[in-house]
Amino acid sequence: MRNTTGAPRVAALVLNSVNHDARVVKEADALAKAGFEVRVIGLRDDRCGDPETVRPSGVRIVRIDHGWRGKTDRDSGPSGLLGRVRTFFRRAMAYRATSRLMRDALDRFAPVAVHCHDLTTLPIGAHWCRGHDERRLIFDSHELYEESAGMSPMMKRVWKRVLRRHASHVNGFITVNESIAAEHAKRYPTLPKAVVVMNAAERTASPPVDDGRLRAAAGVAAAERILLYQGGYSRHRGLEDLVRSAAGLPDGWTLVLMGWGSIEAELRRIADADPRSRDRVRFVPPAPQSELCDWSAGATLGVIPYENTCLNHWYCTPNKLWEYPSAGVPVLASPFPELRRAIESSGMGRLLPQPLTSESLGRLVADISEDDLAAMRAACQTFVAAEHWGVYAARLVAAYRTWVLPSAPGEPRMRGPVTMSARAAAAARRSAARS
Repeated sequence: MRNTTGAPRVAALVLNSVNHDARVVKEADALAKAGFEVRVIGLRDDRCGDPETVRPSGVRIVRIDHGWRGKTDRDSGPSGLLGRVRTFFRRAMAYRATSRLMRDALDRFAPVAVHCHDLTTLPIGAHWCRGHDERRLIFDSHELYEESAGMSPMMKRVWKRVLRRHASHVNGFITVNESIAAEHAKRYPTLPKAVVVMNAAERTASPPVDDGRLRAAAGVAAAERILLYQGGYSRHRGLEDLVRSAAGLPDGWTLVLMGWGSIEAELRRIADADPRSRDRVRFVPPAPQSELCDWSAGATLGVIPYENTCLNHWYCTPNKLWEYPSAGVPVLASPFPELRRAIESSGMGRLLPQPLTSESLGRLVADISEDDLAAMRAACQTFVAAEHWGVYAARLVAAYRTWVLPSAPGEPRMRGPVTMSARAAAAARRSAARS
């Protein structure tokens, strides 16, 4: 396909339907606004089956039909060696088919750079780049993927080998925080130095005003205070203990879970099993990403109760760490390194007790006074003023300009290993200018 815009083309690969992946969408929009022509190649799934969407930024999202079910990597699969082997090969065949379809989409778009969102897409981008001279391979690690909660030991070994194999071919490396950057540097020394682009939220002039939509959806009275969890319902996020602990919340508090996921029925059973929590736990459907801040504004506190079941959780910085304070909602978070650093340095919340029980949660919430809430809300504003998406969007664009565009006179190139020679890099820049 001929490039009629003259802008350098960037293709982003992601194994989901894109719309609900805030990081993917924000990065694509940032690059498009900076003058790149961006196409996101994702998958049709039960959350979005549209074959194509065009965003206001001009980013085109193309979704392919597929057989890939990547989340099953985090399950142990059928018991017994034969069952696990069969599951592995079934997933491998589905992945191979999906990879071929994505490479076909790359052939049609002919990008200068392929932006691989998370480890699952890196082999696809690397394979395509090897067959197309002078293309740039960008790896965006949303997490320490091979240390994900629930992933089988066999799949952990597989994904570690995948990254070791492709690390030296990566031209630009992006990840979500300094702890995960350091862990990648230790494990995969041939990766380039990481550019940290955190999962920060878009900055607003002021927090949204609670318009009552969250309370109405949850059936919570105006005088009631809300402890909110918003996001996916999956194992190892501490949601089972959170729901059990709701029984210990002080009078006048309700736990609201706003989201979706495979363990929702189990969470509802846990809530119904204890008469003390039955009326203190409410479930509401997930909010559209564009309205999430307005919905969250109805909460008094937001909670991130993840369990320390894997290194990936230990180092996590989920979107919620910015989404809650952007809505003016202080945060209760597990006492893990990156979460602790954000909470303690900003004063925008409290650390959750370990273990989380009805008694420990009840004491923590009861000890937060009106003055404490006011101080934490003010700290939320200070935090998002310094740690908003604009800061990291600028960092992402600056990195891309060193990886893809010709250098301005006197402008230093980014340090770190680059697989192409100087002559090949110059040819790539000429090719981008002609396209």
